Amino acid sequence: MKIGTDPGVNAEIRGETAPHESAREARAVPVALALLAICWILLWFWDTSASIVAIWYRSETFAHGFLIVPIVFYLVWYNRSHLGEVPIQPFLPGAALLALAGSGWLVAQLASVLGGAQFMMVAMIPLAILTMLGTRMVRALAFPLAFLFFAVPFGEFLLPTLMDWTADFAVAALRLSTIPVYREGRNFVIPSGSWSVVEACSGIRYLIASMVVGALYAYLTYRSLRYRLIFIAASIVVPLIANGLRAYMIVMIGHLSGNRLAVGVDHIIYGWVFFGVVMALLFWVGSFWREDIKPPAEAKKRTDHEWKPASTPQLVMAVLLVVVISSIWKPVLSAIDARNSSTSVRIPPVVPENGWVASEGTVARWKPDFSNPGAELAQTFTKNGEHVGLYIAFYRNQKQDGELVNSMNQLVRTTNKDWVMTASGSMESDVGRQRISIRTAEMRSAREQIVAADWYWVDGRITSSDYAAKAYLGLAKLSGHGDDSALIAVFTPKPESGESGNEVLGRFAADMGESIHRALAEADRQ
Repeated sequence: MKIGTDPGVNAEIRGETAPHESAREARAVPVALALLAICWILLWFWDTSASIVAIWYRSETFAHGFLIVPIVFYLVWYNRSHLGEVPIQPFLPGAALLALAGSGWLVAQLASVLGGAQFMMVAMIPLAILTMLGTRMVRALAFPLAFLFFAVPFGEFLLPTLMDWTADFAVAALRLSTIPVYREGRNFVIPSGSWSVVEACSGIRYLIASMVVGALYAYLTYRSLRYRLIFIAASIVVPLIANGLRAYMIVMIGHLSGNRLAVGVDHIIYGWVFFGVVMALLFWVGSFWREDIKPPAEAKKRTDHEWKPASTPQLVMAVLLVVVISSIWKPVLSAIDARNSSTSVRIPPVVPENGWVASEGTVARWKPDFSNPGAELAQTFTKNGEHVGLYIAFYRNQKQDGELVNSMNQLVRTTNKDWVMTASGSMESDVGRQRISIRTAEMRSAREQIVAADWYWVDGRITSSDYAAKAYLGLAKLSGHGDDSALIAVFTPKPESGESGNEVLGRFAADMGESIHRALAEADRQ
């Protein structure tokens, strides 16, 4: 038997490093630098990182976020043997995508879209890995990197839609059960009592939990992309249907028990138990097509000469690009914010025009549920026996929980103990000399019923779209005009007969729109 035929043994005898040992050492440096770059991004954008963790902590809907990063680390470890065979080669064009994500973070910050800023910051992590470790490594890490986006608290914008769907499903199911139902918006009455669909009934928690668990199950259980996509789609559709069934079953339990069951804490308990059963059934059905018990296809082993470590100049350039590109956006934002900073604001009274006169008193003891405006104005106007209330909430130097467009800012929140919204919609109306679509709503309290309409004013532009308002806000800040914005809400008693309140509000908006916007422009100049 010949001694020293093993190259690794010869290398050890000569005091040299074996080829695989050398390859591992060559990989260690770029991997370590990539991990440091990720830490740098998280620390440099600390405000955004901290906002994510803060939402995890205070919201039960997003408490799963604490598990996402450990799961990502587990998935990387789970694939460690395969990742050890993936070559590392910096991909410098990835820096352009990193710059695009950084500019997206800047735009989201300017427009006060916290969720957008959080998504863009998280997107910088896979793009930094792409730039430093290359396309093959990113492909190998595709699912763990995509799963990382579940760490971003998202989905609250779906609440109104999901609440409407839940109410639609429950009411339709009750009517199919021959139970008479009277519905007002998200509130409905049956012979045994009244029910209301609130945020907790929307199913957003079920949907997000199902998406997270379903995606992880699909990745670990299936190997074909088709089965993975089918199961992920099922994990989205099934909880939507299940939540409608849950709402219907809760109402039926309350109805059949004389409102002794499913009306207190057990309401929530029944809901989660039902959701757990539905998810268990989903996983059980999905297990019939599982592929994780099949032996994986043999991966092609790379020979020693195939390992081509990244050149030092390339690696240094990739590191510099990641650090520099990720670092420029916060100073740019600070410079824009410093230029846009201003003092407190006061809204001057709106001057009556076109036959309207200011009057004493109020139309109704109501104002929109908008948080922390910098200034408020409430006036009442009368014309030909018609009474219209005007409310303006003005925002300056906007920040989280003190911004115009926010998912929590609503004409009436479901937590409002005095008012409920019974209908909502929109109408085309002249606002001054401009014709736009404005939102409408009907609301009632124990003693009053009103019809309301509202729109936004942002840097002289008007819209009733949340998305357009955010875009206008970003453009205004980029232009150095500041972030002055306002909500304009007008309301009138709901007529008992004759023309609708919307027609009264439409005439008021056309007659008084320009005067309202002149008052806002004067406040903007302060």
